[in-house]
Amino acid sequence: KMQTTEYHPLSTNDESLQDLDPFEDMNKLHIDMTDNPISINLDFEKFSLPNEIENGNSHLPIEIQGEGISIGNDKPFPISRPPTKPRDGLYAVAFMLHFIFILLLSLAEQNSLKATLLNYERAGSLSSIVMIVTLLGSFFGAVLAVFIIGGYPNAREQLLQVGLYFSIIAKICLGNVLLLTRSKYSLLGVAILVSAVLDSAWFRPARESLGYSSALVQMSIDVTRQYGVGFFFACAAIISCQTCVLLWWGAFFIGLLTSASPGYADLVVLAMVVSLYWISQFFHMFLSFVVGGCVLWVFLRAEGEQLDPTARILLYMQCALSTSLGSLCKAALLAPVAHAVLAMGYWADSRPASWWRCCPCSCNSLAALLSCCPAAGLSLAAQAQRHHRLSLCLCAAYGRTLCRAAEDHVAEFPETLTVSMQDYTDRLLKSTALEAALLLAVLLALCVERSKDTSWALVAFVCFCLSYSGLSLCVHVYCSAVDSLIVAAALCPERFAKQNQIVFLRFLRNSESALR
Repeated sequence: KMQTTEYHPLSTNDESLQDLDPFEDMNKLHIDMTDNPISINLDFEKFSLPNEIENGNSHLPIEIQGEGISIGNDKPFPISRPPTKPRDGLYAVAFMLHFIFILLLSLAEQNSLKATLLNYERAGSLSSIVMIVTLLGSFFGAVLAVFIIGGYPNAREQLLQVGLYFSIIAKICLGNVLLLTRSKYSLLGVAILVSAVLDSAWFRPARESLGYSSALVQMSIDVTRQYGVGFFFACAAIISCQTCVLLWWGAFFIGLLTSASPGYADLVVLAMVVSLYWISQFFHMFLSFVVGGCVLWVFLRAEGEQLDPTARILLYMQCALSTSLGSLCKAALLAPVAHAVLAMGYWADSRPASWWRCCPCSCNSLAALLSCCPAAGLSLAAQAQRHHRLSLCLCAAYGRTLCRAAEDHVAEFPETLTVSMQDYTDRLLKSTALEAALLLAVLLALCVERSKDTSWALVAFVCFCLSYSGLSLCVHVYCSAVDSLIVAAALCPERFAKQNQIVFLRFLRNSESALR
């Protein structure tokens, strides 16, 4: 928002700039940023204004170059059009190149992707099972998110409680089943059992926050409902795109699995699992970008400004697939790891001193190791804060890079990370999705035709990953909305309190100091 107002001199290294009269010559431009007052007196004969203002760049510096003068203002403001310059472009290039790498693996094996897809009609074939579990994962995820969690608010808390209990039980069962197969991929069962043990660490606080998490989900539904049916179709389009890509990945993986020589089959499996992780997390970050931006815009817009739902949804979709594509790829690779690091740090800091004295020797050794390397621990925590998933809604709203948005927000509102760590809505929703994915994977893996070239344990694990990707993406709509609500409570506390005062007071109580 720009308007001509009174002249406020700026301190620069050229004192003559302060003496200019803004109304002396029509060849001079006078700009006032009303939200963050800054006035610039610009002589077009000496200086050139960059295209960032004209092209809708959301954050200045407004750099005026000429005779050694440079004036800037880094205060961000919401975008109304996509930024002109790409953000984190190298990660977008790497993400695209990894698909080429997968294609090269196929050429090296001389395996036909088309031949694998033709096996779809054979109900007992390996490839058809993988495709079926992918489709069912997305379908049941949509049913779970729309009709059960969103459609029956009275049963939502009970559903989350059941998912909390049975997700741990299902993990223990699947882990033991994989161990009983006694193959080289049976060690995957150990990883699942360790995950079940780790889940038990946050079982009690998650159970105590069921009512609070249900209220957050309801608030996210109320906020996103303002965008109408367009919001539903945007989320459905992202979920459908992930389903198509996972179908391609599953057929491709089975083709490599059935033809790779034993000498390097494990390397192929490792490369494909990393690819699956990056692909599925990319669509999760894509959804966080669009949903988070839409939710945050409800609170950031000026008083009386129209919501304009269709234009906002299309704007964030366009940004996600163009200039912010690199930020999404970067977040997909690093944000889950960053959240895990911050969660472990928060859990360790919340333990009383007596707990560490009574813990096993291995925990004492780990604590002693971390105490010997405080600089490394601080550096790891700082990097985790720079890549946390909370910054995705800020990337969408302001058009900034992932790390820059996270750094500025954490520096101004460090309490948001504390609130995020104490919120168990994401874990409760993902536990419900995980329970359904484990049951679906085990049931369909039992239909796999056993042969000497394949491993049942690996197939069962891949079926679980594919079904969980579809199920978790559907419930991730609520998780993304809750993350953006945490950010909105810090940026716009008055407006957030008007929307839901009870949730806002809970945010304040969970933080170390009041959010301002």
